[in-house]
Amino acid sequence: MVARSSDEPAAGPAPHATGVLVDGAAAFVTGGARGIGAAVCRQLARAGVQVAFCDLRTGTEGLELSDELARAGAVGRVFDLDVTDVNALQGAIETAASEFGRLDILVNNAGVSRHEPIDAVTVESWDAALAVNLRAVFFAAQAAAPHLAHSGCGRIINISSELAHLGSPLLLHYTAAKGGVLALTRSLALALAPSVNVNVVVPGPTDTELFRRSPLYDPRVQREIPIGRFGVPEDIALTVAFLAGEGGAIYTGQQFDANGGVVMP
Repeated sequence: MVARSSDEPAAGPAPHATGVLVDGAAAFVTGGARGIGAAVCRQLARAGVQVAFCDLRTGTEGLELSDELARAGAVGRVFDLDVTDVNALQGAIETAASEFGRLDILVNNAGVSRHEPIDAVTVESWDAALAVNLRAVFFAAQAAAPHLAHSGCGRIINISSELAHLGSPLLLHYTAAKGGVLALTRSLALALAPSVNVNVVVPGPTDTELFRRSPLYDPRVQREIPIGRFGVPEDIALTVAFLAGEGGAIYTGQQFDANGGVVMP
């Protein structure tokens, strides 16, 4: 038996696995057929990750993206569902984990916004916004958690919005839900530590088709952004990939403000 010197560190638990961007890893992305979600799917596929994604009324967009992921050498599995249907959402996550034989990454990206002044907000529009933007985030995490924990290096990456910091008089329900995602991320990080890292990406104005249809869209605003431009979906996808990879191993319960300097918390 070899004696251990007093200054030699005692044996501890095995170090946490460093990253999941490896061939054969598997991800589930909500709202993955277009915009930021599609960019995330592509970025993960480039790293050799098998990708399942869901979206509402995916149609040809979902099939085309699935084919594109396959051409990149990744498995692409599309689920056409509404994330407010918790049973369908959780069932899709279970199906993806079963078909892939594992689940390592969950990206909660699905979101919806409806511009309404305060006197136009109804119980129905309030509940609809929170169901997509907040409730679905929790129940997706709940379904994925056992699989992510088994992975040994599981990741949950939520997508919020800079408007959670800034507020908006026309998006009261949306900003409330996105602020809730920030708080939920911290609670999930505590609940799932140490086997699953949970973080949140907070995009600023990002040049997507949805944003271009928004009354908030104004190209002139770019002059007021410190980096001089809107973000693009690939900016957010690269941040997600960082958190899913080796570089994200030390981070949990953190927010990453991908906004070009619009908000500096």
